[in-house]
Amino acid sequence: MALTKVSHSMISGSFVSPLDYGAVGNGSTNDLAAIKLACESGKAVDGGGLTYAISGTCQPTSFVGLQNANFIQLSPTTASVATLAIVDLSNFFIDNCSFNMGSTVDTGSSDDSSKNALRITHSTEGSYVTNFKVTRVSVTGDGSGSRIQIRRAKRFTVDNCSVQNCQAGSNPDPTNDIMNGIDIGDAANYTLSNCYVYNLQSRVGGVFTARYT
Repeated sequence: MALTKVSHSMISGSFVSPLDYGAVGNGSTNDLAAIKLACESGKAVDGGGLTYAISGTCQPTSFVGLQNANFIQLSPTTASVATLAIVDLSNFFIDNCSFNMGSTVDTGSSDDSSKNALRITHSTEGSYVTNFKVTRVSVTGDGSGSRIQIRRAKRFTVDNCSVQNCQAGSNPDPTNDIMNGIDIGDAANYTLSNCYVYNLQSRVGGVFTARYT
């Protein structure tokens, strides 16, 4: 997904830019702290089409929304990493964002153990995050995990999202399900539309084999 670079001075007053919180947006400098601060500003975040490197998991304590941003994961082997984790929060949007999970294939043996690009969930069993939209999100990159994972959620929309060109494996070969494209569980009253998962492969007998196309 190619996004157009926009100067942060052009962003509407209803949005904030990560650059105002110290982000560099060059795709290599770790911008995790700045992204987290921007998300917690009380306003929606417009990334201006820049690429923000994240080392580990960015989990804001409050969140209105995010649009027009690219992310690349700098710590692809970190256990249970989620580039963006929205936990115990409701009433938000994520639109026109891309995530690159890196090129490390061997990162665990379970789809729940590592490498979510986007994780949305409630931390308490029996409780749910509600009223959110995820639109025009694309994910690429290797390693085990569910690229877009939504758990314990109600009343939400996922539209026009894609996961593609991913390889996962562990050594020795895993015996369970280690990678999913869009993973929705313990959820109700939601709409999933216009989404696709393409060219996901996992290693079987030492050979990468297509799982989803």
